[in-house]
Amino acid sequence: MFIKIHFRIIAGMFGFALCIAASTQPVLASTAAYEPFDYTSLANGTASTATGFTGNWTCGTTPSMVGGMTYTDLPTANNSLSSASGRQTVSFSDSLTNGTQFISFLFNMTGNNGGNICGVYFPNGGTGLFFGYGMAPNSASQGGMGLASMTTTGTSPQGAGNLNSSFLGTYGTTPYLVVLEIEFNTSGANDTVKVYLNPTADAASPGVTATYTHTTFDVGTISGIGFQNAGGGFPIVADEIRVADNYEDVVSDGLVTPPTPVITDVSPSSGLT
Repeated sequence: MFIKIHFRIIAGMFGFALCIAASTQPVLASTAAYEPFDYTSLANGTASTATGFTGNWTCGTTPSMVGGMTYTDLPTANNSLSSASGRQTVSFSDSLTNGTQFISFLFNMTGNNGGNICGVYFPNGGTGLFFGYGMAPNSASQGGMGLASMTTTGTSPQGAGNLNSSFLGTYGTTPYLVVLEIEFNTSGANDTVKVYLNPTADAASPGVTATYTHTTFDVGTISGIGFQNAGGGFPIVADEIRVADNYEDVVSDGLVTPPTPVITDVSPSSGLT
């Protein structure tokens, strides 16, 4: 940022006026959607209060609102969604269908649900993308946490077709920061989906290698976000849903602070004393 300062003679007086060309206040970045779960309760028909979302929540079963999750350097607020069964979903104001889109969220499952499919899915009116637990292997403390295909319509939990599940997630209360990078139509109808687990927050790039890179699945037109717990006794917990067209905006507070102003010129260089 460069600012030019002009000295202007005011008739009949000694003085000057400063003309500043830009502000140093933070400005809103390009985060397209943000759901911080600012609800005391959430049930079927609850109106969305989040930025970039529209309409009402559809809940096959009623989730709980619990304390918000935290992650190093990630700005967080309000509560988290905790679901012990069924499905909950809400629509984006604008569907995701082209270019490159990033989706981030905090997520974990509090215990072993015995290989049941539990996690986050992306409604597209048909078979869409799922991320979460339920893929092999699984044990008392860990389970395959990865990508799968899933029927995204309806309010009842569905099975899933494993796409990638080599990562063993640990059950418990400590959340994972999950960032999905989706490049639409990179190979015909197929899209490139990259998953970054526990990347660096409040940064311009993930700082870690993608855990998964999948190039042979059509995610379709993503119309919203959904949560599924197929049962087993332990809730899934999700928080801080963000959508943007670049990495930095899904791991920050959506504000970009301009650099410190620099004076490059004084005009005129002389005047009345």
